[in-house]
Amino acid sequence: MDQRLTRQVERRMLVLGTVALTTGAASYIDLPVMLSVLVAGVVAANAAPSGRRVLEELAGIDYPLYVLF
Repeated sequence: MDQRLTRQVERRMLVLGTVALTTGAASYIDLPVMLSVLVAGVVAANAAPSGRRVLEELAGIDYPLYVLF
């Protein structure tokens, strides 16, 4: 999926959308939110062929995410 995203802003939106979706799903089924987002990050970093690029995009917006959690 992320191979088609060429611009930096598109990849950031993918990361933020994944975090929001994972947070909502974890809250809905009463799972720990932090653990769910951590597992989603591990899966994205290891399963995606361009996982390194997604993690590099996250480095630019990670501080606001820390504040949210």
